[in-house]
Amino acid sequence: MTSPRTPSIDFDPTASKAYALIVSAVVLQIISTVGVVLRFYARGKAGAHLWIDDWLVLAAWVGPKCLPLLIVKLTHFFRSRLWSKVAPTISW
Repeated sequence: MTSPRTPSIDFDPTASKAYALIVSAVVLQIISTVGVVLRFYARGKAGAHLWIDDWLVLAAWVGPKCLPLLIVKLTHFFRSRLWSKVAPTISW
């Protein structure tokens, strides 16, 4: 029985993938922005009215941009309000 071959690609599981993640997020954001802008431009150019599907596309495009802000605000709220009430009751 032969042993399995090791892949020829250098793979380092400890290497940071942050740069690749940021680049891919920015590229996908640009692509989605162009798609949404072209959709609304085409509707306006054709003289068509905006329907619910157009507004849902816009909401789906805006939603992920608001999520990080919401997470930061909620984290700040719970750390400042909730933790100030819980921390005094904890005995070390």
